Amino acid sequence: MNYIALNQTIFKKFGVIGQGFRGGDRKAPGHTRRGYDVWINGVHEMPEISEISDYYEIGSLEYPDLMIGMGDGSGEIKYWLGVSEKEYALVIGVKLHEDPSDDHAFDLAAFVRKDSIPPGRSEEVVYLNDVADELLIAHFTHFLGTDNIDEFKPCIEDTESDILKKAFEYYEQNAAEEVKQTLSDDPGT
Repeated sequence: MNYIALNQTIFKKFGVIGQGFRGGDRKAPGHTRRGYDVWINGVHEMPEISEISDYYEIGSLEYPDLMIGMGDGSGEIKYWLGVSEKEYALVIGVKLHEDPSDDHAFDLAAFVRKDSIPPGRSEEVVYLNDVADELLIAHFTHFLGTDNIDEFKPCIEDTESDILKKAFEYYEQNAAEEVKQTLSDDPGT
């Protein structure tokens, strides 16, 4: 059930009998307002990335609607920044409270290739926080769009993660522009 919640609710994919989940057929990355070329699960056909060698926990939150119509569909959403040789990735895990397994369902929510990141960062910690912010904002463009911000806000207010709070606060103020730019069919807009 965790895997279904991850794909249907978080990535907005649809199940196809005998074929798994479908969604995300764009072949070129989205382009954010700050110049990052991002791949977003559920929007793009996700290319393979290098093996992630380091994970940095960003934070977690409780979300009441991971599985709508399935009893208690609430659960935990957990985020990590993954670092591979050639990419930075936003890894997401979900776990329904009613699922008896102890395991989260995990997948990439978004990633950016290191060689496509705009230059200008100096300190690695600040840099990693900037990349985490950028990937969270890109993820929010698809997961929340412009219609689900108010529903998601109480979840963010209850998290202890300053990175999640900061990224959401920015997204809340700039959602329309972020969605238009990042999810545009024309990468030049």
